[in-house]
Amino acid sequence: MEIITKIKMSSLPLISIIIPVYNTEKYLSKCLDSIINQTYKNLEIIIINDGSTDNSFTICGKYAMRDDRINLINKENKGVSSARNQGIDEAKGLYISFVDSDDWIELNTYEVLMNCVLNHNLDAVIFEYFINFENGKELFTSYSNLNGMISKTKAVEITISPVNRFSVSKLYTKEIISDIRYQEEIYYGEDTLFACQALNNADRIYYYATPLYHYLQTATSATRSNFNINKLTSIEAYSRLLELCEKKYPSISLIARAAYISIIINMIIEVLASFDFPNSKAILKKLTQKLRKNLTLQLLIWRIPLKDKFKFLLCYLNPQFYNFAKKIIASNGNE
Repeated sequence: MEIITKIKMSSLPLISIIIPVYNTEKYLSKCLDSIINQTYKNLEIIIINDGSTDNSFTICGKYAMRDDRINLINKENKGVSSARNQGIDEAKGLYISFVDSDDWIELNTYEVLMNCVLNHNLDAVIFEYFINFENGKELFTSYSNLNGMISKTKAVEITISPVNRFSVSKLYTKEIISDIRYQEEIYYGEDTLFACQALNNADRIYYYATPLYHYLQTATSATRSNFNINKLTSIEAYSRLLELCEKKYPSISLIARAAYISIIINMIIEVLASFDFPNSKAILKKLTQKLRKNLTLQLLIWRIPLKDKFKFLLCYLNPQFYNFAKKIIASNGNE
């Protein structure tokens, strides 16, 4: 049932859209156009310019002059989590959404999501997304067996998995995020941690199995950039996720542990690839110890894919040899 079309737009709940901006002048207009032209009009558009050094703030200012729904905030550069947190503090809407400034959304995104919310009295909606590349290529990976109401446990499981781990592919009531914020000391994985903590506060969650968000992968995307020391904070993010699951969702604790171990292995591989990095030997030793402490027999005999079991075990035994084997397989085009 389409509720939106039967209610005056001014009577519909306000959605606050939080957009952190940092040096994205090349993509910013496409992002903002997709938001100001939404078919759902009752929006508060909060743009936080996080100390951009390019033309981003000027572009945002021009949009703010055109659309009085835009609240433009200019601040010194403190990172995306700080910007998002300031946006949450400023938000007046009953519902909260996040959009990154190099991404864009379908023009009916909030109309579709609010129809779900109003039909089912929801605390959160998880929706699917495209992965877009600058060469025009577009990918879509779906949880094809899901569509409709889901349990809190399933929602957290989905978010821990690689398929839908972003906080931008969700709509939240302001109530469920009132007591949480992005962890500003965590630079990678903070997105997934925030989303899981928010879903932990929700009771009624809906999975909408249609992509509405366009996630742009660029050469400088945070998850694709070269190794830096801040990437190690992703281990802390997934450690907290593992703790949450072991405490609240024991049925998916092995999934959380597998995700945690995958992050450790990814960091081991990145350190090996950047071995001239300061203290790399000490970092590698500490990561290997952490891997060996957390890789249990129970996990190895659990129903994870054989490829992952091989990866976990080989990296456990000899990270350098695993990295060498991985390069050989990749060079043969089999990975």
